[in-house]
Amino acid sequence: MRAPWWHPVLALMQHTLLYVTSLSLLALSAAYTSEITVLVSHVVPSKFVIHILVFLEYAAIVVEALFVLEYLFKRLRMTFKGMMQ
Repeated sequence: MRAPWWHPVLALMQHTLLYVTSLSLLALSAAYTSEITVLVSHVVPSKFVIHILVFLEYAAIVVEALFVLEYLFKRLRMTFKGMMQ
């Protein structure tokens, strides 16, 4: 049985809402992590610790972005597969 014509549109709207929420959380985590790094830089005199924190900040952003992109492509493939059936 074929899905109704509005099913792909509804799926696209759901995914758009999910991606906007995910990317908003990604931006918030990046902003707050940089603020934490600035606060720690005033307390900890070691530049090595600051560099580790900055590296972890960028690594977290990249990993979160990769998870969002992986989910996007997986759902996009499933949506197009459903539309072609």
